[in-house]
Amino acid sequence: MALGNTMLKNEIIELAKQSNLMADGEMWFSPNYGNADVHITDLKRFAKLVAAKEREEYAKLCEYYFLRGMASCIQAREKDD
Repeated sequence: MALGNTMLKNEIIELAKQSNLMADGEMWFSPNYGNADVHITDLKRFAKLVAAKEREEYAKLCEYYFLRGMASCIQAREKDD
């Protein structure tokens, strides 16, 4: 995921696969739970993975802008010297 962008379709599909979800065309289901289209256990796992991915991306954004701000502060201080 690029900084500040939404998740790409292939990233969402990868997280779904990590959550034990399987695709049948455009439909997703939980293969370990019989007739359940998507079992709550797999859905919760998917939600946790999505949240973790979002936190990771926000951390990257924060780090980028923090370092950018620090560079500006250092440059401003050098001008004062």
